[in-house]
Amino acid sequence: MRLCIRLVEVVTAIAIGAYGFNLDVKFPLKASGKPGSYFGYSLAVHEHNADKWILVGAPRELNFNSEVSGALHQCQKRGGDISCTTVTNFPSDIEAADQWLGASVVSRNGTAMVCAPRTGEKAAGQCFYGQGSLPSFTSYMPWNEAFCEVGFSAALSSDGKRFYTGGPSCELNAGRLIASTGPDEFNPDLLSGDLAFYSYAIAAGNVLNKREGLVASVGFHQNSNFSGKVVLIDSLAGLRMVSSLVGYQSGEHFGASLAVFDINNDGRDDIVIGAPHHTDYKNSEIKFDVGAVYVYYQTSKGLYQRGSPYELLLKGQTTGAQFGFAVAELGDTNGDGIKDLAVGAPYGNGGSGTVYIYHGSQLGLRSQAGQVIHGNSFNPPIRSFGFSFITGGNDFDRNAYNDLIAGAYLSDMVVHLPARPVVKVQSEISFDPAFITLEKKECQVPSATTGGSPVAVSCAKLRYCLVYGGTGVPSNINTNITITLDVKQPKANRLLFMKTNDNRLTQIIGLTEKTKLCKEEMVYVRPDIRDKLSSMEVNLVTTLVETPGPLSAILDIYEGKGFSSNLLSIFKDCGSDLVCIPDLQMKAFAISETYIQGSDERWTIDVEIYNDGEDAFGADFYLHLPPVLSFINTDKEYTDQSVLCFPPGEINGLALRCEVGNPLPAMKTARLRVILQPTPGDDAFVSFLAETNSTNAEKDNTKNDNSKLMQLTFKAETKLALSGWSRPEALVVNMTALQLNESTALPQYTQFYEVQNVGPSDVISAKFRIVTPTHTPEGFAISELTAQPTVTEGKANCDPVQLTSNPNVGLINIDCITEKVNNSERVVIRLNGRLSSEALLKQLNTDIFTLRTVMTANITGLPYGQDGSQIPVVKTEVLVNVTKITKELNVLKATPWWIPFVSAIVAVLVVAAIAGVLHRLGFFRRNRPMPMTATLASGPESQPLQEKGENPKRPMSETDNMVDEESS
Repeated sequence: MRLCIRLVEVVTAIAIGAYGFNLDVKFPLKASGKPGSYFGYSLAVHEHNADKWILVGAPRELNFNSEVSGALHQCQKRGGDISCTTVTNFPSDIEAADQWLGASVVSRNGTAMVCAPRTGEKAAGQCFYGQGSLPSFTSYMPWNEAFCEVGFSAALSSDGKRFYTGGPSCELNAGRLIASTGPDEFNPDLLSGDLAFYSYAIAAGNVLNKREGLVASVGFHQNSNFSGKVVLIDSLAGLRMVSSLVGYQSGEHFGASLAVFDINNDGRDDIVIGAPHHTDYKNSEIKFDVGAVYVYYQTSKGLYQRGSPYELLLKGQTTGAQFGFAVAELGDTNGDGIKDLAVGAPYGNGGSGTVYIYHGSQLGLRSQAGQVIHGNSFNPPIRSFGFSFITGGNDFDRNAYNDLIAGAYLSDMVVHLPARPVVKVQSEISFDPAFITLEKKECQVPSATTGGSPVAVSCAKLRYCLVYGGTGVPSNINTNITITLDVKQPKANRLLFMKTNDNRLTQIIGLTEKTKLCKEEMVYVRPDIRDKLSSMEVNLVTTLVETPGPLSAILDIYEGKGFSSNLLSIFKDCGSDLVCIPDLQMKAFAISETYIQGSDERWTIDVEIYNDGEDAFGADFYLHLPPVLSFINTDKEYTDQSVLCFPPGEINGLALRCEVGNPLPAMKTARLRVILQPTPGDDAFVSFLAETNSTNAEKDNTKNDNSKLMQLTFKAETKLALSGWSRPEALVVNMTALQLNESTALPQYTQFYEVQNVGPSDVISAKFRIVTPTHTPEGFAISELTAQPTVTEGKANCDPVQLTSNPNVGLINIDCITEKVNNSERVVIRLNGRLSSEALLKQLNTDIFTLRTVMTANITGLPYGQDGSQIPVVKTEVLVNVTKITKELNVLKATPWWIPFVSAIVAVLVVAAIAGVLHRLGFFRRNRPMPMTATLASGPESQPLQEKGENPKRPMSETDNMVDEESS
């Protein structure tokens, strides 16, 4: 019966869903089964003569009685279509209910076998085999045991005559492997007690030193910490177990999938083992069921060993993807003659599934996937892509490249991805001359590139060649090549194309198969390059101008991708080995090892760099300056003109960099003097490094004189200056007023005392004392303070004092402590006082008294913890003369307050009365004569006095003007 299985026409892959190499995701073919049938659960390719079919298992397809019996479909590619037919030629007595026919399908050398592991009421399992063009299938039930599930796994020998079936649930899940040469002859495996789910997967190949053997997995093995185990069996010696491989991680299901084929083309089959439940514990977030694949290479002795180089681990990246659920040999998909591997992760990428293609090589399987294909890259997206594969590799479109056929059972679909022909391009680059000599300038740069007259430059001829070949490739192709000059230093632009003045050249070149094409371009070196030591690498990258449509050629991604590289070296006078080994010797001397804080003087370092070896290219001097040292300049008179310095900044950081030679020739010396401005901080000293190096390295035993640790010590030197003054400067006492007890007879005074830091360094702290007299030597009071001392400027604290003192002492001591006083700053203290009458009245023979106030100060703290006790104490004094005089006083009786008040009121009234009388008598009015040339018939004899021109009724006359002039 022919199913209604439609060909899904060519679809375009979504760009984000797939990337990679030559399996054509843009033009896939897809065949679909009945919904829910698990179409694509298992796959095999069956060949007979020139015919080739795809066998597809659908274990949950319904039969005519609507029972889940399963089915086998036979599909064939016809032109651009895939047509499928349901296989019905099974024995008539086949038990159909829930048997899962098609759970496993294998075919080899003209023999096909399909199994139904749930056959029977107790799932004993059975298989069916057919040969040739599959006219009919014969029942094969080698072991009848309840819940055995024979046919869960199956394999055939290379000649197709030996059947291997697995029943992992036999013997209460111990598992059984059954081998036979037909339906009647079989040899059941003898089981060990520590096996569990034996024969979960089976594969056959030349695993015994080029002799055929069998590989079977044990799903969970207690002696391997339940990680899984794979055993190697000699199938020709009574199924004798030869060796085994054990998993690494508990529960990873090592051996869930198997593939046996020659990966590195050495003639010996290698083993690929899937572990889909491998968990990644190395990340901060544990990733469960990422999956892993283990690859074991067979040694020349027919052994499989662990560890590099005999073992390769491929790991999945996505949680739950189950990378390694299915593994399969694809044959040669990229035309290099070496077989490739497909790895399925059917639950990755959000459940759409992912297939990874790993290409083989002479050195073994490449550790990076050459192509990654996601199930959601197709339109419409599919699920569980990569659940099953066709093993062995098949070229269905007959273009000499094996294709990929993968199943997606959750979408009931099989996807066929044809392989595109691979173009292998070989390219090469050469230079003439092979070395470029900077002193030899044979070319000229056009004036447009320099902004002036042509400049002579060093140049060379770049020659590049391309040729291509490959199996089934077109006879003519177009390539897009890009040549990049000096790829390691693209911003430096040391090497440029002569015709474009750019470091990159792109052009399309047509090629004919197996015909070498060469072209030439002139390149030149810029005259102002700094790096004259390292070679300039030139790369040629090739891309293919692809033609649209299915099975169009694609460029190789490995050795035939058309990439080439070569070096253009700069000729150096370095002897026969062309390697310059310099010997730089640096001397650095400071003008002084100490610096006075606050002096604002500049500090210099003299540097001499001598090259006692071969030419030093890119020779530099570095001064790693601390923040307290600022670069000012270099001394032009002392520094060589060839030395160029770059101040600290974003590029150099805090380091001063000076170019001292490029190259600094052998036996030559470079000199420079660096001028710095120190800005001392809190540290007593700073250390910093001065060093020199070059682009071409020195020998290690000559580097000890390439650097020097320098140190600058900061010191403090300063002194204090004291001054004082009094307001008023002298005091006079009227004894007459004093004797009459006048309140103003005893004058007050104010005194100021100043402590100034005259530098140059700062003062951390200082003490000073002011001693002011209160009594005469005879013990009579002469003065007293009227208030506590006050700090009017600066920062200081003074101890409180008693405003009067003991007659026996006669003095008041005022003690003050300053805070930090910077250079040129000062502290000012104010004293307020007044004279006392006792001494003035009782010492009758003394007419002049002298008040002598003394101030002393000393430094108690200096920067950097220096001892200030060695600095001398400074002293100053303020003298105030008090003079007694006798002066007669007019003793007047005080006038009551109301008399001036009343007098003022009376005076105001008198003035007002006089003004009223005068106004009434007309004093404020005057007669004005009439003008000589009157314009009015009549006018008043008298008018108020008005300013000229204010009366609009009377115009100005000439007489008025004359009067004004005479008046003026």
